[in-house]
Amino acid sequence: VGEIVGVRFPERARWTVGVVRWLKRLNDGATEFGLQFLGHAAISADLAPFVPETGTLGSDAYRVLVLDGEASGAQPTVLCQPGIFQEMRPFQIGSRGAAYKVRALSLIETGGAFELFKARR
Repeated sequence: VGEIVGVRFPERARWTVGVVRWLKRLNDGATEFGLQFLGHAAISADLAPFVPETGTLGSDAYRVLVLDGEASGAQPTVLCQPGIFQEMRPFQIGSRGAAYKVRALSLIETGGAFELFKARR
């Protein structure tokens, strides 16, 4: 419970990402689980702190998933390891040869193994 899971549906090109909310072991040894979907179009990206005053990137870079809406220009939702989110912290997201600047906007959820937050372009 609390772990991030990727699911790829046959009719979709991208992975759907969710978090396991409950597990139940059945008498016959099978397992049932409840999965809450966090996003339906996950894209792997690099997230680097950005220093606006100097226009440079910080030395730390993180592998993250950007969920839903990246291509449409919507506010990206970022799924990352714990400890990265700070409100209004500037970042650069790099994905598939493109890069854009964002600011961390609002923390949606934090778990033992992840943080999920909205960012603003």
